[in-house]
Amino acid sequence: MSDANKAVVREYYRALDDHNTEALMAVLHDDLSWNMVGVGEITTESILPVVQGFGTAFPDMKHTLDEQTSEGNTFTTPLTFTGTHKGDLMGIPARGKSVEIRGINVHQIADGKIIGGETILVMMGLMQQIGAAPSPGG
Repeated sequence: MSDANKAVVREYYRALDDHNTEALMAVLHDDLSWNMVGVGEITTESILPVVQGFGTAFPDMKHTLDEQTSEGNTFTTPLTFTGTHKGDLMGIPARGKSVEIRGINVHQIADGKIIGGETILVMMGLMQQIGAAPSPGG
């Protein structure tokens, strides 16, 4: 994987965790098309409300990235998301619970920016950890 593409993705997560929307938008391609489990397609025009929603719900959110792998301009980024549910999340009021979920993102880079992506995470696990869905066995 090119170090430049790796740096683009790492900057995206730094900006996300820092709630820096200007830096975040700087690494996204104008033709962005990103699919996220539980959210649907995200474009350059629709990403800010999604990012701000998660930032409000988890103001201390942190993405810890694992080793990335690539083929051509497509690469995967396994990660761990942690945070404390301190704000509304998709209509679910804050419950003050800490969460830790695993996810995998597949990114595509064009012109030095993220143009596409696919986020796979266990949304049910997130809902269980914040107390919005029952855990297995009770």
